[in-house]
Amino acid sequence: MRRAVVICEGQTEEAFIARVLAPALLPNDLFLQGITVNTSPGRKGGALSYSRLRPAVRNALASSHVVAVTTFIDYYKLDTGFPGYTAAIGQPGLGAKLRTLETALHADVVAHAGCDPARFFPPYSAA
Repeated sequence: MRRAVVICEGQTEEAFIARVLAPALLPNDLFLQGITVNTSPGRKGGALSYSRLRPAVRNALASSHVVAVTTFIDYYKLDTGFPGYTAAIGQPGLGAKLRTLETALHADVVAHAGCDPARFFPPYSAA
């Protein structure tokens, strides 16, 4: 069975993965695991900074048992340290902003993790 990881912003997103998406993908021989990022010592979920997201994604990609990694995060009040944040602000329209963020996130994660670019899927890539 193949394993994919979704790095989540909070417990609600992780529960959605476990209760809705993971059971739907099991018949396709894919185990989907949600992982909530610690946002501060002893706390999980909400107000996720990129400095906390980045190592969580890198660690998931470091596992040879994980075929793919993506994120499930909220773009509302996005951390200004997020890759592509400044460039995205100047883009006209939501689609252009999201594509700018997606491209910058993908480039930063692949460079930081040193992984095969095909193993990381930014969250907007399916749209």
